Amino acid sequence: MITGKRAATKERNTTALVAAARRLFTEHGYQGVGIETIAAEAGLTTGAIYSLFGAKHGLLLAVLADTQGRIEAALRDDPAASASDVVSAYARAYHDFVITPGGWRTLRLEAESLALMMHEEAVRERVTELDEARTERLAGLLEGRLVGSRRLDMAESRRTALALSVLLQGLSRQHAVQPHATDAGFWTDTALALLG
Repeated sequence: MITGKRAATKERNTTALVAAARRLFTEHGYQGVGIETIAAEAGLTTGAIYSLFGAKHGLLLAVLADTQGRIEAALRDDPAASASDVVSAYARAYHDFVITPGGWRTLRLEAESLALMMHEEAVRERVTELDEARTERLAGLLEGRLVGSRRLDMAESRRTALALSVLLQGLSRQHAVQPHATDAGFWTDTALALLG
């Protein structure tokens, strides 16, 4: 029974820390917030951050992973959906997130994680793992889906998933610089072009 309580406490603490970090990081930037502030905001100690995330950068990566999960939640795994349906829904969900104030500020966190990657091997490895996991989840959703009259195999699904991720990251950065340069229709049309 204690194991169940510990698991529930761990989940509750993780959720509280990620929510506090998201709010503080998006408001002040990664470098502008200390772990003491995050812990206090979550009603926990700095020891909880080290125990659950290893370090402050682990918490940043958890915020980014949670953000990706929120985008992916918009995808329904409908077995009858075509590859075009999945790609279009993913592009739309990504767009709809990026145009929100919180989504727009999250772009800054992605940029800060890239800067950390250049100086810390552990961060580089974790960001690579997050990117690979996102690509694999998306490839899994695409595999076997129809594109016209043919079904995507795993290799095609992986290539499409990787290209889609890179495309949408680029469009989100363009949005940061030119907020009104494109709309959701452009994002979905450009993403669909990847399917040939």
